[in-house]
Amino acid sequence: MRDDDRPSRSGRTLRHLFLAKARGRRSRPLGDLIAVVLVDAICSVDGSDRPITCYGALDVRIVDGDPVFSSHHVSCGRPADRLGLLRGLAGLCDRRIVVLGSPDAYETFWDRRHLFRAGVGFFDAMVGFGDARPSDLVLVGTPEEAMIELASVFGLRECRGSDILRQARCAEVRAQLVWLAYVASRAGKREARDLFAAFRAWKALEDARPIPF
Repeated sequence: MRDDDRPSRSGRTLRHLFLAKARGRRSRPLGDLIAVVLVDAICSVDGSDRPITCYGALDVRIVDGDPVFSSHHVSCGRPADRLGLLRGLAGLCDRRIVVLGSPDAYETFWDRRHLFRAGVGFFDAMVGFGDARPSDLVLVGTPEEAMIELASVFGLRECRGSDILRQARCAEVRAQLVWLAYVASRAGKREARDLFAAFRAWKALEDARPIPF
């Protein structure tokens, strides 16, 4: 890997995410949105190729001025179930701002192709549901070092790797990291602080839930 392929050090920190909006971009309220990571690929299991479709999503709705979070992690391994899964995702994204991340890590300039591929894959997945469409689509390509730092700061596990099954298992957490990165780069300082505090409170409640048997 050549040195000029690597993101600059300033581009790999949370501080850079917060400073990015200061470069001529005015902060706007984020409003309702849904962060999504979609995995729709063929994986190898015990020497045979199998399809897997999975999405992780963090649904954020502003209710009476406060964010309300809900998390989704849905997967299937049969082509017959794929349509129903994607229909559910289309319903979640209908008339919403979709913040889309890639399950693949962004570590070099050339890794940007993963983000473009994620965008095309999302469009291809939604094309059959013409009555349900997002109001906007934002592609989030955050350097992996910043994603790792976000995971550490917010007590989330690191989710990286090219293995399709691992990407599917990590899709829910990856979607949360995509939302955190989006807030860090787009929200004003006070808004980001309030959103992060609300996320921490919600995550603490989620972690305290008893594990179902």
